[in-house]
Amino acid sequence: MRKLVVAIVCLGFTWSICAQESVSVPDDSVTDETALLEENEVVLWEDPFADLFDEAEDISVENQAPATPVSVATTSAPVEDKPTNIFFKPFTVSGHLEGEVGMAVNFHDSKPEVTGALLLKNDLNLSARISKNLGMTGTITVQYPDFSLKVSSLYFDYLLLDKVYVSGGKKTINWGYVQLFNDLSFFDFNFHQILQEEKKYIPTNILSDSANMVSLHVQVPLWTGTISGVMLYPTGRSATPKFIDFTYAGSIEMAVWNTAINFFGRKNPSDDSELSQNGKYRPPVLGLELKRTVLKTDIYGQVVAGIQDFKSIANKDGYESIISTAGFYRTWDGIVPKVGLSIEYQYIYTPHGATIHTHRTAFLGGVSSLGPKKNIKMALDWNHQYVLNEGELKLGLTVNNIFPHANWKAGLEMLYGEAYGAIPQFTLATSIVLLMDY
Repeated sequence: MRKLVVAIVCLGFTWSICAQESVSVPDDSVTDETALLEENEVVLWEDPFADLFDEAEDISVENQAPATPVSVATTSAPVEDKPTNIFFKPFTVSGHLEGEVGMAVNFHDSKPEVTGALLLKNDLNLSARISKNLGMTGTITVQYPDFSLKVSSLYFDYLLLDKVYVSGGKKTINWGYVQLFNDLSFFDFNFHQILQEEKKYIPTNILSDSANMVSLHVQVPLWTGTISGVMLYPTGRSATPKFIDFTYAGSIEMAVWNTAINFFGRKNPSDDSELSQNGKYRPPVLGLELKRTVLKTDIYGQVVAGIQDFKSIANKDGYESIISTAGFYRTWDGIVPKVGLSIEYQYIYTPHGATIHTHRTAFLGGVSSLGPKKNIKMALDWNHQYVLNEGELKLGLTVNNIFPHANWKAGLEMLYGEAYGAIPQFTLATSIVLLMDY
């Protein structure tokens, strides 16, 4: 299974980041993180470059809301007309089918190891809206050969007084401007395993675990921005929820002089909660981030801190960890070939951990619309952690529509550092992917 995961990681490296079609979503649609999948599921490598070629905007921190209060009121206004037939309640069904077959060769030990990859995944999307005020969205996912059938998302959205946007149910919520270091899964080295065991690491997206939770999400527009609040509760618990069991998060985001400023925080279950006593949750988190577009380049920075003791917040005893991240990204999609580039630096300070200081960088770049048919794209992904001097390098190639509805992908992955020995670990992979939207 581990080799299959490695194979799929490398195979999935070719990406729709350089997709020729331009998707109109907010620029801060943080790349989707590697899914926190349930037991017996194949771990898929989510496209880390998915937003490099999206049009940049100045401000939009919550990228997963189906619609903001303003957009719901604007785009859904015609629904207010009186129904003319029994089909007034619109109900839509769509889907995405993906099948992949391929192979990978791992070069690390005395002899190469050949593995295969086989995946069939189908997302069935359901959507219904009876007016601009109330709608429902859901996705049912089926996956083989490690069979899984689950409700990936199921939530309602409600517009109150044409201003307050309320959403509740199971969905993924992404907060933050950070593009690359937006969750723990982006790096999987020994250092971060240690941090995870010591409960010292804070994802820059403080709601990175929302996909496995039931949430109530409220957004209220104010002045040049939005005030947001979220309540979270784990799925699959049979116990009756208590207020001390809930996780609470909030953010205040404003645009001031063309600069997006976001102050946010999260409070986990109280110490008296059984959820807190099992050691899963960390102390409260506070963060501040800024973003500004300069010469068509998005520049951003974030500081997020785990508060161990509010009474000692003036010195290191008050903090469990402090994570500082800075980066920029830029796309040149007005030219052919299209080019995208993103670079981030992160400093992790854990005053009471085994490792107090660490530094790491991430680079992501891609080129698309190559070749006579403009259907070839390439991408490079390099991540390096300086304390342990280890990292990961990926190079990917995709040829779209090499056959009808089929893409060819090839990738090279190199893992280096003390954990892999004196000789880096290499994996070569190739696959054919069949895609169908319906």
